[in-house]
Amino acid sequence: MKKAPDPIFGIRSFCDGAGGRGRTGTVSLPRDFESRTSANSITPACLSYSSILSQVEGLNQGYWEIMGKFVGSSDRLHAGRKEWYSRLIGIVLEGWIIMREILRECIRIGKEETKFGKVAEYIPELEKGNKEDVGIAIMDLEGTCHGEGEYLKNFTLQSITKVTALLLALEDKGKEEIFRHVHMEPTGDPFNSIMSFEVKNPEKPFNPMINAGAMVVTSLIAGRDKEEKMKRILAFSDILTGHPGTTYDERVYHSEKETGHRNRSLAYFMKSTGIMQGSPEEILDLYFMQCSILGNCRDIATIGAILASNGIHPVTRQRVVRKENARIVKTVMTTCGMYDASGEFAVSCGIPAKSGVGGGILGAVPGAFGVGVFGPSLDKKGNSIAGIKMLEYLSRELDLSIF
Repeated sequence: MKKAPDPIFGIRSFCDGAGGRGRTGTVSLPRDFESRTSANSITPACLSYSSILSQVEGLNQGYWEIMGKFVGSSDRLHAGRKEWYSRLIGIVLEGWIIMREILRECIRIGKEETKFGKVAEYIPELEKGNKEDVGIAIMDLEGTCHGEGEYLKNFTLQSITKVTALLLALEDKGKEEIFRHVHMEPTGDPFNSIMSFEVKNPEKPFNPMINAGAMVVTSLIAGRDKEEKMKRILAFSDILTGHPGTTYDERVYHSEKETGHRNRSLAYFMKSTGIMQGSPEEILDLYFMQCSILGNCRDIATIGAILASNGIHPVTRQRVVRKENARIVKTVMTTCGMYDASGEFAVSCGIPAKSGVGGGILGAVPGAFGVGVFGPSLDKKGNSIAGIKMLEYLSRELDLSIF
């Protein structure tokens, strides 16, 4: 039995001929496709081939049935191929519309929630944030990004950088060395708690996602001094996000340094018990710079996609993180990533995630995509109140829970 043309080749040929970008492994809507549909508000976008493969399979099986109607001349066969391709592009367009509408509904839901939270007031520069900002981006495993709202607006990643630091430290030193200095257990206590650390577990921090554990992890990153370590953190962030020039916000860094009294107490307590090696002030300085790193929803969605694919970058298709390290970080995010709301989040959303008081949440849906949300209006536990509601809706609509 004859086979239909290779769908990937066919899509590329059709889209290239129609003026689309035709990037390898993707489907591009033709430039004139918008004018050929009734949905004139749609902006053509590049969609990953794999995301529509299951729908295309059925169309491929009916290829020769379609072509049979046009047998007789080369012109008629060409017309048959165009009909097949048009139906294929229709599937792509429908999938894109559905995703766009889901993300727009996420934004609507998120905006309704912002009034119930507050921006982080204990860091003066973060207090200047607009609590009504809301954004969301999804990055699939082949480099296609869908975004809505303020998804390209930069904000300081804050505790989301704990994911980057833990990945880098694991790549540098390995699992055994890192977890010789920090546990991997949830706490049920606030992220900056001193009492629970001192009373319950004084020999080492509970996990790498609370502030005490994160400072220890950051101190273990390879480098002669804080300057070299920070350069490596920024360079690693460049690799993960897929674009050069990652930097940090100087004003937020100084604001955190001037007001980070709780973190300073934690650092000196760990120094006094022998948990922290080196100068507490130098480690604190590095930690404050790390937390002030700038990024947007697309950036953190890309990191989420790397974790979702066990270390493969969605754009370059290169391995950037060892598979085992990606697995470890996803596990720690699932149990500890949302602070003392991690259990509740696991029930309501069910995906590995890490939040930051800058308003961002990084999520990873294993085998599917990464997601980044932004909303600086926080709940009482320091998580984005809009971000959580958006992720809950997304998880319900797309059945994302890993449990």
